[in-house]
Amino acid sequence: MALQQYYTTSDLIKTFGVTSRTLNRWSNPNATPFCKPMPKPIRVVRGSDNRYNPSEIDDWVKTTYEKTSHLAA
Repeated sequence: MALQQYYTTSDLIKTFGVTSRTLNRWSNPNATPFCKPMPKPIRVVRGSDNRYNPSEIDDWVKTTYEKTSHLAA
C-alpha cells in the first residue's frame, strides 16, 4: 500500500502567503471571500498540521482561487 501525499497547513501557508486563520476562513462557506470555499482538511491533527487532499486543493486553486484571488486581498 503506497503512502498518499497530502498538503499540510504549513504547505498551504507558504503557497498562499497567509496565516492558518485565513485558511480556516477560506474553508468557511459563510466567511470566505471566494464563490466556492476552500476544501476542508481531510485529517485534522490537533496541535499540528492538518492534512488536505492535494487533488481537491489543486482543483479549487484552478477553478476558484486563480480566478478570484484578487477578492481576497
